Amino acid sequence: MTISLAVLRQSALTLLARRDFSSAELTSRLRQKTTDENLIQQVIEQLLEKGWLDDHRAAASFVRQRIDRGHGPLRICQDMRARGFTGEMVEQTLEEQEPDWEEVALLAWQRKFSSIPKNDKEKAKQIRFLQYRGFSYDIIRCVLNRE
Repeated sequence: MTISLAVLRQSALTLLARRDFSSAELTSRLRQKTTDENLIQQVIEQLLEKGWLDDHRAAASFVRQRIDRGHGPLRICQDMRARGFTGEMVEQTLEEQEPDWEEVALLAWQRKFSSIPKNDKEKAKQIRFLQYRGFSYDIIRCVLNRE
């Protein structure tokens, strides 16, 4: 099925109206509509020129959302790379946000658990939870020792 430039652009704008996408992510979504790489590239370039598509803005928004959900730097980096952000973009965005990772981990821990671990089994469970959320062991140790 052939699709016109205007229809493809409208599809891209509909997606962008919901949330910010990276260029790689939007390209992937548009490939579901057409196999014409030239057409996809034209749409991406038009959106970039008009400022409707901005990788930096999408990365900052993504990082803010993940921090608000209680995710740590390791998990955020992994998720951003999976969405097509470059390593340089990931590092730059995390540096700009400058969150207090210990505080983010403490809030995530407090939402999930009501008290400090009473035994080794509970402690291991809480450590696994914070590791899954993407926090380093140093941060986890600070959180569990703070309480």
